[in-house]
Amino acid sequence: MQDEMTAIRSRLDSITGFTKKRRQRLRAVLDPVRAHTVRCNECWEFALVIGGPSPRCHFCWSNPPIAYALAMHALLELQRRVPDAAFKDLQSGSRRLGEPCGRCGSETVLHGVMTAAYDDDGGDLVALCFFCAEVSPAKPTCLVCGARYEPVSNELGCSSCMREAAQQ
Repeated sequence: MQDEMTAIRSRLDSITGFTKKRRQRLRAVLDPVRAHTVRCNECWEFALVIGGPSPRCHFCWSNPPIAYALAMHALLELQRRVPDAAFKDLQSGSRRLGEPCGRCGSETVLHGVMTAAYDDDGGDLVALCFFCAEVSPAKPTCLVCGARYEPVSNELGCSSCMREAAQQ
């Protein structure tokens, strides 16, 4: 076992070198689509380009169905519980695992997504449609119930929770 680990450690430099060279080669392809490129749940590189029925990772060549990419991103990257029904939808190829998109109508919008353009945008997380790749500002999360809401002024919660708080 120790000999195997020594052999692996001796090869890490070549793996790191390969990864660095691959990132450099992909820069010309990925830079124009940074705004709708997320971290791939297979290789963990910011190379999964969103948009269309089947996102594609340019680093490891994975090509997950949109429902799978959406559910895995919600679960692994955003640490959100994915309802059991969503996994049934994965088999049917449903586009109803997120919020509705104002542009294409698919229910594939996730809020709080970090794209490859995160540093370019000054650190803002976005709302991203996993079907049409529409990027918009993320809605805030209600501090009481955790739902996304559209603020009217400077509320810290959704209208239902604010109403309940005002009645107490």
